[in-house]
Amino acid sequence: MSIQSHKSYELVVAADDNMSALPQILINRLKGSELRHMIIDFSDVTQLSMTQINGFVDLTNGFAAAKKSLVMVVPQLNLTELENTISMAPTLLEAEDVIQMEEMARDLGF
Repeated sequence: MSIQSHKSYELVVAADDNMSALPQILINRLKGSELRHMIIDFSDVTQLSMTQINGFVDLTNGFAAAKKSLVMVVPQLNLTELENTISMAPTLLEAEDVIQMEEMARDLGF
């Protein structure tokens, strides 16, 4: 896993070796720090299941409560089969667009 800081979000590039622990690693890392929008990129993960993705629901709820976006880049799964509470995109560029759209929706009071 690597974490890169961008202008308006943090990019987490997930790896196969830490998938089961990744949600808790991110929760621990975020405690006590200023919460920013986050994109988690699963493009390099070879074995990704719906169960693993759905393990991020608690993390997603925390971002929503803080009025921040958490978007996952998941090119290898059928996005219609995942939890509705998790924002997904097939590419990094589309994930950035989702963050912008969610920010606009929050600004408009939705």
